[in-house]
Amino acid sequence: MMKRICNFYKKYKAFPITLLLIFTPLFCEETKNEFVIGAKSFSFSKGSTLNSVTSGISQMFPVTILENISSNQYRITAPNEEFDKINYELKKQRLSYYLQLSNEYKKKDAYTLESHSDIEYRSLINESEKKIKALKKQIDQNLEQLKKEETKLEKNSLSFEKNVEQKIKGSEKGKYSFMIKNFFSDNNTSIVQENISFYKNDPSSLVSIPSSLESESPLSWKFEEEMMNNKINALITGTISNYGSYISVTVDLYMYPGAKKIATVTEVGTIQEATLISLNLARSLIPSLLNAMPVKINISYTKTTDKPSFYIDDINQNGIPSSIILDSGVHHLEFSCAGYKKVGVSYYFEGNKSYNIDVNFEPLSYSLVNIELLKPMLGKIYVNNENPVELVDNKASIKINGKSILGQFIDINGESAFFYIDSKYVQENTNAIIKLNIEDKDELIKKRRRWMYASYSALITSLIPAMYTYGNALVYVNAYKGNYGDLATARSWQTAAYVCMGVSISCGVFFVYELIRYFIAADSPLPKKAKINYVTDNNVDNTIDENNDIEIKEE
Repeated sequence: MMKRICNFYKKYKAFPITLLLIFTPLFCEETKNEFVIGAKSFSFSKGSTLNSVTSGISQMFPVTILENISSNQYRITAPNEEFDKINYELKKQRLSYYLQLSNEYKKKDAYTLESHSDIEYRSLINESEKKIKALKKQIDQNLEQLKKEETKLEKNSLSFEKNVEQKIKGSEKGKYSFMIKNFFSDNNTSIVQENISFYKNDPSSLVSIPSSLESESPLSWKFEEEMMNNKINALITGTISNYGSYISVTVDLYMYPGAKKIATVTEVGTIQEATLISLNLARSLIPSLLNAMPVKINISYTKTTDKPSFYIDDINQNGIPSSIILDSGVHHLEFSCAGYKKVGVSYYFEGNKSYNIDVNFEPLSYSLVNIELLKPMLGKIYVNNENPVELVDNKASIKINGKSILGQFIDINGESAFFYIDSKYVQENTNAIIKLNIEDKDELIKKRRRWMYASYSALITSLIPAMYTYGNALVYVNAYKGNYGDLATARSWQTAAYVCMGVSISCGVFFVYELIRYFIAADSPLPKKAKINYVTDNNVDNTIDENNDIEIKEE
């Protein structure tokens, strides 16, 4: 039995290997190339003070952006990008041939000035002309190859667009044409994928730009040549500008070869939010970096009495379509309709996928809320982007659709103050009493800060005589106890110590008092919570969970 099995294996063992060799190229993609990402230190805008702190910030942002870009991703390389790579190599070859050609012409002209015999001169000229002819032929062949690549680019671009369209539609033909490469159709070109990797395989390693190229644009030929020598396919650069505690970071993404700027994004925030700024910048760069395919979004919504509006990134789409195709990345979607609550969401849509969005329009239910100011003032109340309401006898009635109230009071002199009413109190016939302070908040904070600093200075100053008198009192009391001191002197220093310590304690109490007043002044710009005087039903809770108004599902 074992002998038969061995004979069968020896007879047919080549069969599965043959099948594997035949079908592996059909169902497998080509070996993925590496798409190397690098970043250089960001620069500060003109006028910014440069020091060790700014130097650290300029290196921190590019590193954290790279760290937020996973290396376990791949970039879809379009035919025009493959053409740029080939064109770059052909251009280098032509330049090399041209330099050799000009050198040969110079040598040929130099032979006429040198002393050679006729036979030697003709031999040198013939040899030089052969080299010139060969170089001209190589340049012509290079240009012919370029024309072929341009023709191939047009053909591959049409095939690429067709395959992308099939992938978006999700048709069976599109799916299998991506899997089986160049088998059923000669016009079908597989999509080339490149693995994302970092410069020196380390996101913390920044690209050093030679001093000779610091003035060069990243789009220049010299800069491109430097990037290609470092085998960098994408370079992240950035500019930082700061105003007080706020910073603005603008990031540019360049691709090589071809020297193209493929993305520019800007993010603003405080320096304490640097991690969040880097994360948002990385998310905005990823779609361009990966060259991700578009996404298909299917939309369904509850029936409304009026025609709803649909906004994508604040652009009106003239109604809500049943489906729409968008570029991958973060998009803000907003749905609105007269008489219904607005719903919206910002979401990262990953390329080459389909999403279902269900929108639930909730009718608006208005409640009448009565607002009264504790201190009589003249002015208007602005609430939740509604029309301003004039105060009459220090009172005003406003209609609110069940949401929390964030309002602003502006008096006749232009001074303002904010107030807040929780949504659970926004019910019919709610009476809200608000204590507002409309004086200049900046001036108030500065005033309280000056008093706090003055009280602290007084406290520190009072400690000097307190410590001095207490020390002397302690010495003279001990001397008197040892029978070599004067009682009157000891008592005088002791009295002085008690007085100085009393002054220090008073200064300490004064400092704590001014510190508390400073904290209260620092909180004065925050909205004041209203005191609810009457609610018809305290058990009613009208809080809105906006996450229930819109739902996104990935197919």
